[in-house]
Amino acid sequence: MPLTCRALIVGASILASTFGVSTTPAVEPNVMREALEAIALCVHWAGEEPYDEARRKDIARGIARACPEAQKKAARAHQRSPGDGRLAEPLLTLHDLGYFELSEEEKQRLCQKALPVFQKRFEDTKVSDPFVRLQCPEQAKALYRD
Repeated sequence: MPLTCRALIVGASILASTFGVSTTPAVEPNVMREALEAIALCVHWAGEEPYDEARRKDIARGIARACPEAQKKAARAHQRSPGDGRLAEPLLTLHDLGYFELSEEEKQRLCQKALPVFQKRFEDTKVSDPFVRLQCPEQAKALYRD
């Protein structure tokens, strides 16, 4: 799946998560919302196409502004509520972009938390997601019956 398409899917998923209901109450709504919006902006810039040199520079500036801010806000939300499922896929995406450090154990925990999102997407599209295969291979094997 090209990065632009992946960015659109993840961005939409992140924004949908912003308004979702979590069964994990520990994080304030504005902290979660700010984190998810910041991650969506970082993912947006990372998925843009650099069709010329001026656009490439614009994208680089956008990433330089958005992604470190996303990293800070994501860390704050994750620290306050590490079990909140709304953060699972966005944090894995930020990790994939190089803006969020995860231990292997934490990555596996987030993969498990994100599994319902991955399952729903697969049910809706009937297409396996290369991101899931790369970031969460154990869940991908079970989900795609490999």
